[in-house]
Order: sequence, then structure tokens, then C-alpha cells
Amino acid sequence: MNRRNLLKSAGVTGSSVLLSSIYNPTTLKTDHKPEKPFKKRFAYCFNSSTTRGQKIGLEKEIELVAKAGYDGMELWIPVLNEYKKSGKSIKDLGKKINDLGLRVEDGIGFAQWIHED
Repeated sequence: MNRRNLLKSAGVTGSSVLLSSIYNPTTLKTDHKPEKPFKKRFAYCFNSSTTRGQKIGLEKEIELVAKAGYDGMELWIPVLNEYKKSGKSIKDLGKKINDLGLRVEDGIGFAQWIHED
């Protein structure tokens, strides 16, 4: 067995053991009533780097993210600046994002010192 296959096997085995220890249907209590209603612990956030090269436009990208079922997204700061320079309203964009049930979790940008010279 080569090293790559060994690592794959170890990962699958380790994941299986971990999941089986977390979720074991034989030990679940069915009579337990939570004090508070269940709230989602994780929000799924779309990293717009994924589609940055596709050039579909910011508004269409936001619609795509909402259709895909994400809770929020990360936007590129330069894309927002281009959107604003084109004369479109950031406030209207924010309303659209909100109306689609999304949140902007953060903005992606790189400071000048990190760029290659």
C-alpha cells in the first residue's frame, strides 16, 4: 500500500469513528424536550472567490447564492467598488441582499503590502 492510500484509509476510518461516537441512535433520549427551540448552529457562507472568474455580475451572483440556499456570502471589496463606480446604489444592493434572505458576512480584500511587486 502506498502512502497516499494509507492516508486516505486513515482519514475515512478516523472520520467514521468520530461520527459514530458523536451520533449513536441507540443512546439518544426521545423523551428529552429542549428548553429552547433548536437554532441552527452553522451558517453556510458562499465565498465569491469561487465564481470570481465567471464574470456573471454581482447582482446575478447574489441571486445565484440565494437560490443555492446559502445563508450569507463574502464579497470582494474591488467588486463592490466597481459596482459603486458604475453608478449603482450600494444601499439598493444591500436591500436586495436582505430581501433574498442573505447576509454579507465579510469583505475580501488585500492590503497593498501583500500584493506581489
